[in-house]
Amino acid sequence: MLEPFAFDYAQMVFVATLGVIQLVAARNNLHGILLLRNNLLLTQFIAAALIAGSFVWFFFGGEPRNIPDTGPGLEANTQTIVFASSASLAIALIFFVSSILNHRWGSNYMKISGSNKNDNVDGISVFQKTTFFWATVKFLFRL
Repeated sequence: MLEPFAFDYAQMVFVATLGVIQLVAARNNLHGILLLRNNLLLTQFIAAALIAGSFVWFFFGGEPRNIPDTGPGLEANTQTIVFASSASLAIALIFFVSSILNHRWGSNYMKISGSNKNDNVDGISVFQKTTFFWATVKFLFRL
């Protein structure tokens, strides 16, 4: 079980990661991982608000946060585990929810490209054309 300070840190990292992913996706037209695919300006505004809000809440939320790890602060090992877990959970949630919300839009990529093994869309740029779910399906059946 996490201590309250570690749990607050986990929440801050989770919310900030959601905001960072949405901001980067909106700025780079990665429509496949956007939650609000049709409104890039609103997505960027909400993402920036999530990032700023999470930091303001964590650092100025009432309790002192500049605490050394020799006292009641977070030790490096705990901080690393909490950060990695929270960020990974946020990424997984974005992939899952965006694949559901953009399912029909992302399926068009499969119809257009079919089983073409020479399709050179690899890496993160695949999210300009499809969702995580459809990119995974295409990758698995390409092998």
